[in-house]
Amino acid sequence: LGPGSLLATQRYAVRERLAAAPRWERWDCHDTTLDRPVVAVTFPAGAPDAAAAIDVARRAASLEDPRLVRILDVVVQDDIAAIIEEPLPQARSLTRIIHDGPLPSEEARRIIGEAATALASAEARGLHHHLVSPDAIRVLADGGVKVRGLSYEAALAGIDIDDVRAGSLRDAQGLGSCLYAALAARWPLSTPPTAVSSTTNPTSTTPPTGAG
Repeated sequence: LGPGSLLATQRYAVRERLAAAPRWERWDCHDTTLDRPVVAVTFPAGAPDAAAAIDVARRAASLEDPRLVRILDVVVQDDIAAIIEEPLPQARSLTRIIHDGPLPSEEARRIIGEAATALASAEARGLHHHLVSPDAIRVLADGGVKVRGLSYEAALAGIDIDDVRAGSLRDAQGLGSCLYAALAARWPLSTPPTAVSSTTNPTSTTPPTGAG
């Protein structure tokens, strides 16, 4: 897979890799059918946890909470699977925002409160995030908040996403840690908040502009 590749019977034209994790990559793409930008999260269709990620992405696509990044399509083509997401133009991750310093307490509570409400709506449908981190929380140019990677990133990481109790605890701990990070500009846990790297500048926490 690379720039110029086509997915879903030539519907999604791959343009630029935005980020990479050990088991998946995120690409800026163009939907040639609807003439719009989209984002594709791609991974090997034969990977051990691919089936779980595909299944949970299809379930998450039915969620309508505007604070959750919308899943537009799920594609399996030959040996590549792709989860097609809405793009987030000019959105900044909480990671990038707190790189400039702690947030005022009211703003920190607002952002994490919006993320918590989004995850509560997902929990009501039996879905959890499992990997809540400052990188999963995106703040839009108008101040809106979106949570990205619901369940499927955890599935690809080999986490048991069917353990409902563990999912609730992970999400609660993740939200609490994100609130602490927003207030102190420091991650409170011993484990790093994310293993995702930007491919445009691996040393920067700034996400690429554009599809986001």
